[in-house]
Amino acid sequence: MELPSHIDPRYIVRVLRTLHVEGDVVEARILGVHNAGHISRYFDNLEQLASAVARYDGRAEATYLTLNPVQPALLARGVNRLIEWAKHTTSDADIVCRRSCGGSSLAACSKVGKRSTVRTGVSTSSAG
Repeated sequence: MELPSHIDPRYIVRVLRTLHVEGDVVEARILGVHNAGHISRYFDNLEQLASAVARYDGRAEATYLTLNPVQPALLARGVNRLIEWAKHTTSDADIVCRRSCGGSSLAACSKVGKRSTVRTGVSTSSAG
């Protein structure tokens, strides 16, 4: 699926509402931002998640959002805000239930040349 050159947070919210139900906690991970390390944190507010990740559009190699909801207790690590140089991210034990979308547990949005794309079933090593 091809996206506009600059991702509108409203578009991200529309996509997330097709993947998540009210009350889900979602992890966002952003990779490849200069001088920021891995950026990550947990959201239970889709509008805040969309606004937070949209700020990195064009600056990150890839942005990953979990399709599988994570334990609400993870919100204590940082609720509805991204943290640069994140040391702790989601592990398998943190997943509440498994959902699939074409066999993938992650959806990736990344900038490729002048186009933004959404892909599923990619690993962090091939997300560039």
